Amino acid sequence: MRRAVALWHRLADGSAHFDWLSERDTPGDPDDRSLIAFRVDRRVDRLGEGEFAACRLEDHRRLYLDYQGPIAGDRGEATRLATGQIVELEEQKGSIRVIVDWGAGPVRFVGEAVDDSNRWRFTVSQVERR
Repeated sequence: MRRAVALWHRLADGSAHFDWLSERDTPGDPDDRSLIAFRVDRRVDRLGEGEFAACRLEDHRRLYLDYQGPIAGDRGEATRLATGQIVELEEQKGSIRVIVDWGAGPVRFVGEAVDDSNRWRFTVSQVERR
């Protein structure tokens, strides 16, 4: 099953943010860049319902699903806060829909690019269990 992770990324300059990574359904080794990556201002694993802004990052390597510690090139340090199971993932140019179960039931994230930059807007909702 595909996974999602919530990371706390402390940068070398002392600033910090959360990263949310979602695994695509592509097999490969840990160096494959097959993780959809967003920088967010909150923990996505603890959201109820509502909206939040995100910044789309370059795809990340699969190794960040498990890695914690210093990031090469003086880019700070990553700490994994949560791991979830991806129930569904649909990705198109400018939009994404992903359902993740962080352990307390599935949560739906629907995101759309705000413009041609890397800014995105997400809506979050709980998914009723069947």
